[in-house]
Amino acid sequence: MLLIMSAMLSAAPATAAPLPQNDDYKHMGVATCASSICHGKTSAQANSNVQLNEYRLWSTTDFHSRAYRVLSNPESKAMAKALGLANAQNATICLDCHTDHVPSGRRGPKFQLTDGVGCEGCHGGAENWLRSHTEPNVTHQDNLDNGLYPLSDPIARADLCLSCHMGTKDKFATHAIMAAGHPRLSFELDTFTANQPAHYQVDEDYIARKGDHPVGYLWAVGQVEMATRQLALIDTHNLGKSLGRGMIELSIYDCHSCHQGMSPRRGRPDDFSSQLPTGSLRLMDHSFDMVAAIIKATAPAGYEKYASAMRDLHRAHNQPKAVGTATETLRLQLVELAANLKRKPPSPKTIKALRQSIADNGARDRYADYSSAEQAFLALESLSYSLGDRKKITTQLDKVFASLGDETEFKPKSFATACAALARVLP
Repeated sequence: MLLIMSAMLSAAPATAAPLPQNDDYKHMGVATCASSICHGKTSAQANSNVQLNEYRLWSTTDFHSRAYRVLSNPESKAMAKALGLANAQNATICLDCHTDHVPSGRRGPKFQLTDGVGCEGCHGGAENWLRSHTEPNVTHQDNLDNGLYPLSDPIARADLCLSCHMGTKDKFATHAIMAAGHPRLSFELDTFTANQPAHYQVDEDYIARKGDHPVGYLWAVGQVEMATRQLALIDTHNLGKSLGRGMIELSIYDCHSCHQGMSPRRGRPDDFSSQLPTGSLRLMDHSFDMVAAIIKATAPAGYEKYASAMRDLHRAHNQPKAVGTATETLRLQLVELAANLKRKPPSPKTIKALRQSIADNGARDRYADYSSAEQAFLALESLSYSLGDRKKITTQLDKVFASLGDETEFKPKSFATACAALARVLP
């Protein structure tokens, strides 16, 4: 079975497809999918390989459908004023993530910017596949060839989601935007996929057309892609490149390096940044923490090389040339890790060991900052669902979640205690 799944992964579509916002096709608009003979039925259809109620689900339960409307609420108006913007609903910096913001020349007759993040914001411009995708002999590959974005490929899915939920070179939640009131960005691919109101079912038909993924694979790929994206952001938002000295854009750093109480002091044993001088800003590295656990579980011989490169990155954060060297070193390691995971996905036994390692790390206070603790919990829960034993550890896992509490009042010792209790009962 593992070999079959591995073959499916190897046959997955190439992930070099341009993101929907940057594709070459007209975006025809949500209204083209909304009729009752298309995807606008009131309930899922039993005798169809798709549910056909996808528009209804999106419009009633999916936060993507409300993304544009959010820009008119009082909080957004206050943010726009603080940033010197006349109106958030007209500002490119807001529209790029709160709508399917394609140029006017790529908007079909039914396209409405006010629809927010609609069907084509994720599935790609439908100009060439809108009519043909319903024909009986058209394959999934045919649709991909006609511009459908390959969301069934985990790396492509992560690339798309992260383009807004983490940022890119061109659209990015800067420190100024967050200081104006934008919430801190947080993402984990497996959790966000599970929490997204499901408008498809991974049944036999879906697997036959698009393949499936082994236990824990989506979570692991998501973490590697998050770390890869973070390296790109560190490099492209390195202010020192033009100045020859200085810092990276402030939102690249761990928010809670500064935004926390003055006491008690929060240390992180065996941390990649532990050699930094007291009082140093620390790069946001929660995805790198999770990648460390993945490497230890799947390729332990490469861990010291990875740890050394991470320490170099932390030490180099305010030295432009050194940052470039450190990010490239780590990027190459992540490329190799992603290829290894695709070639040989972790077995359930390995995923169990990885989950145990994360719980043990949490128990010894390894994740003493909020963002790393948050990712550790999401990992523990995602992997438990994947392994099918979430119900067996509900009490202990819920206590780990409760110990996170509010990020401004996070108590690392409470989180460590809850992780220790969970670590003792993991199947």
